[in-house]
Amino acid sequence: MGQDSASTVAVSADAQFGTARVLRPLTNFEQYYQGAPAVTTLAGGSLPIPFFSNLKTQDPQYQGLDAQAGREGFDPELLDFLPCPMGALMKVWVPFFTAPDDVANFQTYRYMFNWRVSDIRRYTRQLGGQYHLPTQSPGAPDTTGPTPQPRFVTPVATRSIIVNTAESPSVSPQSNNVRREYLVVRGGEPPAQPLVRLPGGGPTSLGVYQQGVVDPASSPGLAQLPLFLEFELVTGGDRLLLTVDRFGVNGVAAGPSPWAFADGEDDVGFSVAYGTGDLSSFKHPVFPDIGVYLFFGSAP
Repeated sequence: MGQDSASTVAVSADAQFGTARVLRPLTNFEQYYQGAPAVTTLAGGSLPIPFFSNLKTQDPQYQGLDAQAGREGFDPELLDFLPCPMGALMKVWVPFFTAPDDVANFQTYRYMFNWRVSDIRRYTRQLGGQYHLPTQSPGAPDTTGPTPQPRFVTPVATRSIIVNTAESPSVSPQSNNVRREYLVVRGGEPPAQPLVRLPGGGPTSLGVYQQGVVDPASSPGLAQLPLFLEFELVTGGDRLLLTVDRFGVNGVAAGPSPWAFADGEDDVGFSVAYGTGDLSSFKHPVFPDIGVYLFFGSAP
């Protein structure tokens, strides 16, 4: 086959990246979080919303807990993390939002990737993913109750960034700061209406970039446009959990502000896209394949 020839062999997925993993909040998360703090301030932290595999959130009995939660050596409220290949390139697709019927005020949300490493015994018990701790060893117990409870070491790190500071004029070693990193999805200004005329159509017949993500009746002029932003990360563990809170109101850092998913409130667009619009007039069935998309490459 010549160098410029196109292959006629059908492939179901690129050899370098697997099929999409879709992350979503728990079903009916609006009921749990309505009125809870959505914005972190100096006065207190937010209650971020965790995102789990859509294959699990479809189960109404699923509570976002690890398969080992509550067993000997494991906290009964240990969160479930998604298996991932450590050190692999990961493509991330994240949508940005307006409230339905609102093309001016874009809400911005902060996405935090939390990385966990598993030990060999958890790997053999759960039969999936990878492990990078060679042993399962006891760590600090939980002594909050009347009887101390043993806990196996299960460390978690957040995605972080090295902030380069001004070069020191002295001969002492340079000091740079390591900070936790939020990924704030802004999306830029509202995109222009796509001026793609369709053959045989009139002046108002315009091409559609995407479908099935947002109902055009609820967000006219935006639902058909590319609403996802794509970026790449390197995975920092063999399990991950994505958590999301809000950056102020309408993209501007602000004081305390609660999660608010009802009509006319700050997070109704978030609810309509990631949930069911449960507290709004835009209520709809669960769409399990709409969420944050992850595409994992092979670990080197």
